[in-house]
Amino acid sequence: MNSGNKYLYRHSIFFISMSLITSYGFAGGVSEKKIESKIVKIANFYAPSHPVNVYLREKFVPLISEGTQGRYEVEVYDSSSLGAERELTEGVRIGTIEMGIAGRLLSATYPKLKVLELSFMFSDYEHCWKVFDGPLAKDFESEFDKAGLKVLAWIGNGFRVFSNSVRPIKSVNDCVGIKMRMPENEVYVNTAKALDFTVVTMPLSEVFNALSTKVIDGQDNPIATLYASKFYEVQKYVAITNHIFSHGSIVINTKLWTTVSDRKETPC
Repeated sequence: MNSGNKYLYRHSIFFISMSLITSYGFAGGVSEKKIESKIVKIANFYAPSHPVNVYLREKFVPLISEGTQGRYEVEVYDSSSLGAERELTEGVRIGTIEMGIAGRLLSATYPKLKVLELSFMFSDYEHCWKVFDGPLAKDFESEFDKAGLKVLAWIGNGFRVFSNSVRPIKSVNDCVGIKMRMPENEVYVNTAKALDFTVVTMPLSEVFNALSTKVIDGQDNPIATLYASKFYEVQKYVAITNHIFSHGSIVINTKLWTTVSDRKETPC
């Protein structure tokens, strides 16, 4: 994994854990009275073995449990088990899910976010982190605020590539006629259409079966998602195009966040 990716995941989990522990006033003394644990659900659409879920389970979950002396326990719901991206994002917005991974769908309602999704916008990981760790990120986070979502940290899934089962893609001419699954996102769809792919949109949770049954010929995702979702079992070719940087954000319901007393947002 690229060193930039390693830094992002490590930084994100530490930041969120420390923010939540201090924000919820978790780090106080241990009470002699047994306190029943409150369950905090965090939902996402990645496969169980995806790096995001590995870090959530191995780092984030135990940090929150230990830091709150067991008062709060985090349960990770992966693989769209609480709904695809649209449903889980709405769940966090209305408060039926406490936390989640929000990706690209918000840009349909808040078009300023589309800037982050433009093709070849980022040259490398260092360029990405300068944006997501810099002042511009606050401007984008304000768009999430409008949706009732508080961004705790930005995460990176990686640069996207094209895979397919028809032929190697070595030029734009090779794209013609390949049925390519794209996310339900205007920028992504228009990018694929500009390359002359035949575009089919569907949630990530449906992609493996669609590839297996030849409903679609290919898909675009970062290598981490391709590997964790085992798309290599039903795909023969990969074109390392790095055409779009696939970002996401770990979000919490805004009302839940703002009702917490003694909030601190600076990592310890």
